[in-house]
Amino acid sequence: MAYFSVEELSGVVRVQRPLDRETQAWHQLVVEARDGGAEPEVTTVRVSIAVLDVNDNWPAIHLLFLTEGGAARVSEGARPGDYVARVSVSDADGDPEKEGEADGELDMSLGDRTISLTLEGAEGAFALRPGGSPGVFFLCVGGPLDREIRDLYDLRLVATDAGSPPLSTEETLLLRIADLNDQPPLFSQERYQASVSEAAAPGTAVVWVSASDADEAGTSHAKLRYKLVHLPAHCSQEAPLPTVECGPSFTIDPESGLISTIQSLDREIQEAVELRVVAQDLGEPPLSATCLVSITVEDVNDNEPVFWRQVYNASLAEHAPVGHCFLQVKASDADTGLYGLVTYSLYDGFQSYEAPRAFQIDPHDGQICVSQDMDRERDPATYDLLVKARDGGGLGAQAFVRVELEDVNDNEPVFNPSTYVVSISGQTQPGAEIVNVLATDRDSGIYGTVAYELIPSDLSSLFTIDSTTGIIYLTSTLSHLESTTLLLTACARDGGGLTSVIDAHVTIHILQTTLAPAEFERPKYTFSVYEDVPEDSPVGTVKAKESLNSSEPIFYRISSGDLHRKFSIHPWLGTIRTQKPLDHETQPVVVLTVQAQLGSSPACSSTEVNITVVDVNDNHPVFPRASDEVRISPTTLPGAALYRVRAEDKDSGCNGFVRYSIASQNPGLFAVDPGLGLVYLNASLGGSVAPKHTLTLRAQDLGVPPRASLFVLTIVIEKPDSSPPLIFGNLVYEVEVSEALSPTTPILQIQAHALGAQRRSRLLYWLEPSAGAAAFAVHPYTGWISLRRQLDYESTQTYNLRVFARLPEDGWSQNVSTSVIVHVLDENDNSPAFLHDVLFLKVEESPLPQGVIGRITAMDRDSGKNGQLSYFLLSDGKFFMMNPHTGRIL
Repeated sequence: MAYFSVEELSGVVRVQRPLDRETQAWHQLVVEARDGGAEPEVTTVRVSIAVLDVNDNWPAIHLLFLTEGGAARVSEGARPGDYVARVSVSDADGDPEKEGEADGELDMSLGDRTISLTLEGAEGAFALRPGGSPGVFFLCVGGPLDREIRDLYDLRLVATDAGSPPLSTEETLLLRIADLNDQPPLFSQERYQASVSEAAAPGTAVVWVSASDADEAGTSHAKLRYKLVHLPAHCSQEAPLPTVECGPSFTIDPESGLISTIQSLDREIQEAVELRVVAQDLGEPPLSATCLVSITVEDVNDNEPVFWRQVYNASLAEHAPVGHCFLQVKASDADTGLYGLVTYSLYDGFQSYEAPRAFQIDPHDGQICVSQDMDRERDPATYDLLVKARDGGGLGAQAFVRVELEDVNDNEPVFNPSTYVVSISGQTQPGAEIVNVLATDRDSGIYGTVAYELIPSDLSSLFTIDSTTGIIYLTSTLSHLESTTLLLTACARDGGGLTSVIDAHVTIHILQTTLAPAEFERPKYTFSVYEDVPEDSPVGTVKAKESLNSSEPIFYRISSGDLHRKFSIHPWLGTIRTQKPLDHETQPVVVLTVQAQLGSSPACSSTEVNITVVDVNDNHPVFPRASDEVRISPTTLPGAALYRVRAEDKDSGCNGFVRYSIASQNPGLFAVDPGLGLVYLNASLGGSVAPKHTLTLRAQDLGVPPRASLFVLTIVIEKPDSSPPLIFGNLVYEVEVSEALSPTTPILQIQAHALGAQRRSRLLYWLEPSAGAAAFAVHPYTGWISLRRQLDYESTQTYNLRVFARLPEDGWSQNVSTSVIVHVLDENDNSPAFLHDVLFLKVEESPLPQGVIGRITAMDRDSGKNGQLSYFLLSDGKFFMMNPHTGRIL
């Protein structure tokens, strides 16, 4: 259909259908005029019709991205002024002011005054710049970009023409900010705290560290890898350096950040580990961050107590007061807490579980004290004790204590006999030996030495006494005396100053005869006899000489010193013989007083006879028992004392000195101290060592010929603990508990299990005793922790408990612990309380309000909202007001 039509009669050109200047701006018509003649005349005219523009077209916006890849993305590292896109605008409409004919074309100019372009939503991050030619602009970076702050810009380009009314076009541009690796990783914590049991198996999870990267998720910039940097290790004081090094014990999963063990731990070598974790992204260049991880290695009972010395020697004065402490034994345990707490007990003799009556030990500090009076002369002079140390987990050790009782001067000299009767001639010359008094003292050493003296009396000056031997000598003639009987008193004093309680009384009869008594050839005789001689064996002979003018025979008799009548003397020959068996161990020395009487004359003389009963090796060493058994751990170290044997030999000197040896054993595995009898481990028990060893120990004296006894000691090496290690489900349990809960309410169940066990073992649970633990109880089999009493938030807000678990069949050889933190939640269980029951305020009479006249304060022990108070007046609201928050009265 044509755009135009011409009316036939009027010649008016009319528009027949809509025109579109943008499609065709000019129309060329040829109009024909024809008359009505028979042969009509025809003429034509050319009609040019210009289609005038109206503002009926919206501007068009064209984008050409200048970014890498031509995508609507710009790097956050782009600098201000960098090009993002080329923007061109166009409008099919023309400029009315410039319309005209030019070679049949409509000249249309596009300029800033024709179409305007604006940018919305850039917020300073982007800007438009003119492109140097009409309708061309450049979208540029206008300011610093940060994808982590804003990763998407919703830009709107608005092109508006100059028509009336103006038309505008809006182009939405979603411009994404491309990520740069400009954000380092960030850990959720600067320092992590964790703990792990030293019994944890390799591969046990310890702690999870987490870092995040603000760079774009899913890109290499945000992908993190973790690695560990082991800080310089600090070994514990107890670590057996330098044989043990504190090497790496932990590893980290590079992707998840889970730190776990890679080898067995030993708290005694390293009780705390400091790790530095590095989180590094995969960007270029990579960025990293670090955090510190402090791991506490929790103790298990894997160390026995160790005594500082295996053998203690102590001396103690006899009759030390009850309660006197004379020796402290000390054992240390490398474990901590309950497992490192050592208690001591005392036993009478090795492997004997009878507590001694004479001593007691403080179970906490190892002080050994006297518990009863001890007399060296009555009781044993030497005590052998066994001290056992046991830690809180049931492991034990033992040490040996030898106590030597020191003599004190607790015995006075005793005369035996205490009465002496002697007859002498009145013609006896000065210097003659009259009688020998004898006193003994049960003490030893200087306290057992005896010195003699005469107690002054009327006639004691006629005599003197040898202070060492006790022999009384005549020092003056007796012819001038009228009395025929003299009485002397001698006392004895020991080296400590004690004197005899009962003195020796000597009666001397002076015979008024010219016949002198027989005189012994020697003032003192010394004989020796072996203790094993048969009865009626000769010991020695004493001999006295009669005076020249006498033909009377001499008769001999034993006047004193032979209480048990073990000796006899021939009355005429003076030969002393044995008449009963002798025993050196019972009486090593016998002192006899032998008198010689001349015929029927009452005059007699005396001499001292010292008989030494010579020891023979007639006693075997004797063990208290024939055999015994001891059990030791397979981890016992070489050098550890295992057992102490002791044999007694009643003989003296070399005959009673006992040496110990091993008669038969596994060569080199055990040894014995020849003097102490201490059996100790001589080599390691590792390898294929038999589980049971029988040692035959020999105790042999040094007599000639030697005598020996045998003792059988069985040493059993206990099987190593084959139980799987125990571990709790969580290293730390936390629970929140309302203070309103009633006693016996269960609040938390903890559970441990044995690693690698084929079946679930039944465990025993218990709470470590502490002040806070008194409020809780744990079921020994289920692990449910319940309340023993009601909690009070106002008293304690947090409880830190430690719960242990062990396998019943293992005894105390293995257990594990975990921490339980109980947070007490506050309840509104406390009413507010005013600080004052009655408060007096003064206010002046005035018609005008006077403001604050006073303040009432109340306290509530609850916390949070339960402790927030509001104040209200219950009366006098007409004249007074109260601030509900502060309590001020207005």
